[in-house]
Amino acid sequence: MDRDLRKKMKEYERRETEAIIKKGQLTVDYQRKVELAQQMHTNLISTSIACIEAQSDLETLAARSSHVQAQLREKEQEVQQLEAEKKRLRDEARTLMNAIKTLTATEPAVHAFWGGMTEEEKNRTPEQLDIEISSLEARLESLHGGNSGVIKEYERREKEIDTLKLKLTGLESNLTELDDKIKEIRDQWEPQLDALVAQISSAFASSFEKINCAGAVSVFKGGPAEGADRDFDTWAIQVQVRFREGEQMSILDSHRQSGGERAVSTIFYLMALQTLSRAPFRVVDEINQGMDPRNERMVHERMVDIACGGGGVAQSSQYFLITPKLLNGLKYVSGMKMHCIASGEFMPENGKDLDFKALLDRIKMREGVAVQACGVMMDVLDEG
Repeated sequence: MDRDLRKKMKEYERRETEAIIKKGQLTVDYQRKVELAQQMHTNLISTSIACIEAQSDLETLAARSSHVQAQLREKEQEVQQLEAEKKRLRDEARTLMNAIKTLTATEPAVHAFWGGMTEEEKNRTPEQLDIEISSLEARLESLHGGNSGVIKEYERREKEIDTLKLKLTGLESNLTELDDKIKEIRDQWEPQLDALVAQISSAFASSFEKINCAGAVSVFKGGPAEGADRDFDTWAIQVQVRFREGEQMSILDSHRQSGGERAVSTIFYLMALQTLSRAPFRVVDEINQGMDPRNERMVHERMVDIACGGGGVAQSSQYFLITPKLLNGLKYVSGMKMHCIASGEFMPENGKDLDFKALLDRIKMREGVAVQACGVMMDVLDEG
């Protein structure tokens, strides 16, 4: 009887062990399914946000494309009109040249007169011709009679000169009209561009003043050469910085500034740009990587001032700074929170075994640092 009872007890223990193992396996499978569901939900949210941003960009680009296409059609029509005018003037000039060739070939006197002229005389301006005409008129008035053919030739040339003057006036009028149209269009967008860049420059310079340096942002408009400001392909945003006393402002490039200085300038420029856009939050991922301690402290302090203001209250968008490490003694205010993400294969099974608050309290007690009510709050997120 005792042997049967012990046998049944062993059988029950074996079944219990199998049930525990099966339960553990089901628990592990359930955990994996939950993690997979969380990942899929995160991917869904990210995809939805990306879709919304893409739709917004599409609408903006569509509106901008429609405006550019309308301007392009207008300019194409103007080009066609100018090409037609150019062809008409070219045909008229060709007709006049043929008439001149015919006249010089059929009229020996005209041929001799034209052939005897120098290149300088042939290229005289309308003003010079007016002076010469006045001189010839005075000489003709002093003559009693003379060659009637010369008078007819003079009158013909006078008419041709008047015709060319009218054409020149028309071309100058067309050129003036085109210049006015260019100026009218430019006056619509250039002041807005200058005002926008001035706003960016003000925010950029303010950030540099906080670290006892100087910076400015401007629009390079093609250089000092005459007409260079109309070559819009050469326009560019120009960033100038000064990191040391006694130096002149210099253009930001890889030859004058170190890598850390370029990184500081880049994040300050991005912060200046962010003042022009609205967003509920901003994420800065490992911006301090590659910076020396001095530049990292300057950037961190400026980011805290922009995000939290002087009193520790959020002034604009919420900032998330993601980094694997931070320096000691950085600036913190009461409006900030630090999240230590503890996860991975080496996490203890019981999350309470890793208590960051208890570790922090132990360090403060050991170093004799009083815990203040407005100090930095530590939240532990255990994803294990």
